[in-house]
Amino acid sequence: AVWQRECLSGEVLEKKLSYWQQQLEGVQPLDLPVDHLRIPGGTNAGASERLDLDASFREDLAVLSAREGVTLFMTLLTAFKVLLHRYSGQEDICVGSPVAGRQQEEIADLIGFFVNTLALRSHVDGSQTFSSLLQEVKQTTLSAYEHEDVPFEKIVEHLDIVRDLARNPVFQVMFVLQPSAWQELPSLSGLTIIREHLPEPATQFDLNLQVVESRAGLGIELIYNSSLYDSSTMRRMLSHYKHLLEAFVADSNQQIGMIPMLSEREKTQLLKDFNDTAAGYREDATIIGLFEEQVSRTPSSVALTLNGESLLYGELDARANQVGHYLRQSGVKAGDLVGICLDRSFEMVIGILGIQKAGATYVPIDPEYPAERIRYMIEDSGSRHVLTISAYQSLLGTGSALLFMDTAEVPAEPISRPVRKLSSSSAAYVIYTSGSTGQPKGVVVEHRHVVRLLQTDRPCYDFNSADVWPLFHSFCFDVSVWEMYGALFNGGRLVIVPRDTVRDVSRFTSLLIKEQVTVLNQTPSAFYALQYHVLHVEKDLSLPSLRYVIFAGEALD
Repeated sequence: AVWQRECLSGEVLEKKLSYWQQQLEGVQPLDLPVDHLRIPGGTNAGASERLDLDASFREDLAVLSAREGVTLFMTLLTAFKVLLHRYSGQEDICVGSPVAGRQQEEIADLIGFFVNTLALRSHVDGSQTFSSLLQEVKQTTLSAYEHEDVPFEKIVEHLDIVRDLARNPVFQVMFVLQPSAWQELPSLSGLTIIREHLPEPATQFDLNLQVVESRAGLGIELIYNSSLYDSSTMRRMLSHYKHLLEAFVADSNQQIGMIPMLSEREKTQLLKDFNDTAAGYREDATIIGLFEEQVSRTPSSVALTLNGESLLYGELDARANQVGHYLRQSGVKAGDLVGICLDRSFEMVIGILGIQKAGATYVPIDPEYPAERIRYMIEDSGSRHVLTISAYQSLLGTGSALLFMDTAEVPAEPISRPVRKLSSSSAAYVIYTSGSTGQPKGVVVEHRHVVRLLQTDRPCYDFNSADVWPLFHSFCFDVSVWEMYGALFNGGRLVIVPRDTVRDVSRFTSLLIKEQVTVLNQTPSAFYALQYHVLHVEKDLSLPSLRYVIFAGEALD
């Protein structure tokens, strides 16, 4: 130990540290896709998967290595780096590997633990051939061997890397090749010796690929952090490693980015199974037709809830029928665009259904919009009628006939369903864009588009009559369409969220618990605020009834 310290000091140590400084400057963590989120502080729970390659394939690899003028270790390591490059998409690939640390003859047979770890860094470019990358790995490896006696801990200290308790410094993946001499079992008279495989209780690294040579071939064991990866993912990774090795044996001059590593079954899964998305739907169905079918099934079930009050499916249908007749009597014809300017209320949902029952198309107008935008939307859409309440009369100007729902104008009779001219290709609604890139633009959506979204013979979700949906979004935002009809097509309960509750995450959380919401639809930014409140402000809060959180509108972090 004294001799070793004397050798690794002064100018010799500085020269070798300078080499490692140059080799590892700016090295980036390997960011492989994981099955489970990386926990701050990390965990070292370990597990392993195994793959065996027969003796003939080992010989093929030996022939390839001899032809390229490299060792078997270099060939296997290069293939592993290609695998990591393909999985991560990164070009800066750094892998750790142990060395015996017995360079001098004097310590070759000395009892003791001399093992050190080398960080072998390569630039992996998908356009280069395996052969060219193999030569680069060869030079990197040989150069590292010349400087292998610097303890890895001293290198880390010298690099002054910002430490992360969830990751190993410099490299997160290890590669080990154990020669066959280490694996020969002794022959003892009267005893039969067999090898037992022990489970891996812990691992220091995200991945540790260990290859063992034997007379039978190559035994490849992938030890992995089981808090990050599932066993199925690791078995698939080993399979891909084998496919890459087979491809390199067949032709080492292939571009590494073009080499196939998927099995035929995986190709079929990607190209056919995952793309088998065809789903049939009732091409003649309309929004109102599907709603009325649900009313026939569950007329006494609660359809709408607001501030402790409820409206049954049968009641909602009857009141929407009244509005439909009212609109027809007021001059609304099939195909007309009818503005609707109402706040969050039973009347808003009743009005939307009533407009469609009249065979018309609704144009949602938020009463909180500036008067100039409201009037632009009415003028641009050509809406000759606007369904509203008298309090909003001043906002709407004089360009259209105003039909009021807060007076006695809506007749109590008839409650029968209006006869209407409506088909699946009829326009259901027109929603205006935000106008952030100019004037708002109206987007026309037909009945069949909504039907196709929510009613197919291969549904993406198991929505049912026990579900509770909050109508969280403005009816000027198309997620509201999903919320309304996701509930009403399936016999669920639609909870209308008051505007002040939408803006108060604490009150909204209380509503989710009180109403036992099962299907929550959110933009990511709104959900982040809710998530923070539940996890960090309330802390012990839970939402036991929640089955789905469905995101839309923004990129998800």
